[in-house]
Amino acid sequence: MKLPNLFDVLNRQNFTGEKWTYHTGKDQIDFLLVSKPLFDSITEVQIERRCIFRRGNIAFPEVTNHITEASDHACVWATFAI
Repeated sequence: MKLPNLFDVLNRQNFTGEKWTYHTGKDQIDFLLVSKPLFDSITEVQIERRCIFRRGNIAFPEVTNHITEASDHACVWATFAI
C-alpha cells in the first residue's frame, strides 16, 4: 500500500523491536499514520501489548485469558514535540 503523504510511526528510527500488533505475534495490522511534519516531530513511539493474552507476552495482571484481554490488537502510540 502506497500512501505518499502518510508515514507509519513504527518506521521512525527511535522505534526498536518487533512490529507485530495482532495476537498471533506475526503481523502488523494496526497502524498510526501521520503527516511528514508530525512524523519528524516524534519523540517516542511504542506498541502497548499488555492488554493481549498470549503465551510469552507480558500482560497486565488482570489479563489472565482471552475473556479478560482488552483486545487481540495492540495499540500503536506516539508522542510528538509540537
